[in-house]
Amino acid sequence: MGRKKTLLLITILFIGIVWSPYSLNVKRANANTAGTKAEERKLDFYSSEDITPVIKSMKNDNKDDSIIKEKQFLNEGKIKVEWKQANKENKVTNQESTDIAYSVNEVKKSPELQKSLHDALIDGKKVYLYGGLTFDEYRQLLNIDEITIDASKENSKPMKVHFGNEKKKGSKKENPHSLAWKDEDVHDIIGYTIKDVPQKLFVSDINVSSKNGTLTPTTKQYIQEILNSLVITVESTTEEEPRITSFNFLRKNAAKADSKIVKSDGTFSASAYYNSLLLGRIYTDWYLKQSYDESDGMYDYFTVEDYTQMQGYNGDIHPTLK
Repeated sequence: MGRKKTLLLITILFIGIVWSPYSLNVKRANANTAGTKAEERKLDFYSSEDITPVIKSMKNDNKDDSIIKEKQFLNEGKIKVEWKQANKENKVTNQESTDIAYSVNEVKKSPELQKSLHDALIDGKKVYLYGGLTFDEYRQLLNIDEITIDASKENSKPMKVHFGNEKKKGSKKENPHSLAWKDEDVHDIIGYTIKDVPQKLFVSDINVSSKNGTLTPTTKQYIQEILNSLVITVESTTEEEPRITSFNFLRKNAAKADSKIVKSDGTFSASAYYNSLLLGRIYTDWYLKQSYDESDGMYDYFTVEDYTQMQGYNGDIHPTLK
């Protein structure tokens, strides 16, 4: 019975992803750049509360099956995490880090911190802002012109996918299938690097439930989601083909044009927690099919073929699923 309830929860979450209004603005890139794959990641996590006990607990946890890879990579040193006290300095200082995470609420308060994180991006670090923000807020806070990922496939025309900075026509339609408890344009975590490397962009939406209703994500959950991003990045050094299963829910409305496949290089995830325990996660990535029978000189037209993986966790230890 426990597994059935877990699958029901993930199915509901899956419906929310199907109708999630991620908008893809695709333009031609000026050059085709090859990525450099990272082998180890060093994360500086800035917060007001010490996260060291959380990391220590993850390293020794033998029950939570949602953090198996995180635990393995932490213990092997493939992922290293250092806690930094937020609010003490309006700058980031560790030059050895590959990744930086900061609360968006703290970043909004300090132009000096915004400048420091901008400099970290320019230096090639991946900067995660957590706590709820849009793509455009990310761009504005860190003073970058665009958020893009490479959508080129081998031997294809260079392409980029742009996020945010869009001129929308008409009023925005509400998503009737969404599980979001806030504006659908707001994501709990956005992580980005300007370097042309695997997994340039990571986006996480978090839904936390309890017997008393929906809860706000905790620092621990932000850490777990960012560590998941680091695991994906480390694993990208050995993965040549996508590990994601195609459900083709967007392909039904695709145009019948001649096309070829180009791939986006970002990970979008939606996670369902019950209190502090992760019950399921959905990963979505896309292959973009360029259509050649219509264009307007400035934009290319694409159909979208989604690749989605649903994963359930902790069905045996969740008290309400037995």
